[in-house]
Amino acid sequence: MKKSTNSKITFISFFIIGFFSIIMLQSCDKSEELSSLSDKKTTLKKLEYLDADTSNLANPTEQQQKIIKKAMARIDSFVICENKTFRFTINSGSEIQISERLFEFFKSKMLLSNSIVKNLNVTAVSNDPTRLRVIPKAQLNKKVRLKFDIFETYEPIPDGQSGYDVRWYGYDVYLNNELAKQITVLLAGGCAAAAIVTALGGNVPAAIASAIMGYGSAVIGTYNEGKGVVIEVVPGFDCDIRSR
Repeated sequence: MKKSTNSKITFISFFIIGFFSIIMLQSCDKSEELSSLSDKKTTLKKLEYLDADTSNLANPTEQQQKIIKKAMARIDSFVICENKTFRFTINSGSEIQISERLFEFFKSKMLLSNSIVKNLNVTAVSNDPTRLRVIPKAQLNKKVRLKFDIFETYEPIPDGQSGYDVRWYGYDVYLNNELAKQITVLLAGGCAAAAIVTALGGNVPAAIASAIMGYGSAVIGTYNEGKGVVIEVVPGFDCDIRSR
């Protein structure tokens, strides 16, 4: 009987110790989380305040481009992707030292990307929540598909292949030399955006095709320099083209 009582006491002692250990660990984790958040906010307050007129960006000035790209990079750290939908973890520009009109400008870009993603087959990139990789139609049509649930690491579309990623603010289009040359010929012939969509395998929004049309001369001048081109599109603002 005495042995049984001692066993009960020992069990209760272990239970109490374990219970309070868990509470202490949770308290430490919460404390570290709050400390990290506090440090982050303190750091942000020291950043340069960013503001730019976003009402008309058809021909942005060099200063506008510089500020908007700085703000874009700053917001990157506060973007998450859940259920193939982009979302900000901040609610206003003041939280990261940018103006509200800049914040609303980028919010509209994110909403546009989310609306485009709804009609695409995409996969998440585990270490880059700012983008979603589009699954090629050819891959979707295969009887035996590779696992596309998630890419463990982000790798750009390999040289020699074409494809694109949807970013929270726009798109990254990767063209191999053959496809870039084909689109160059289409552009020289005054093609419609629909022709470019067809050339890209019918797997891109018309907005991307329109952006490519608007920067046709840059595609023509770039694709021979490397192994194709990368076209980075921010709808209504900028389109940057570089060789791969």
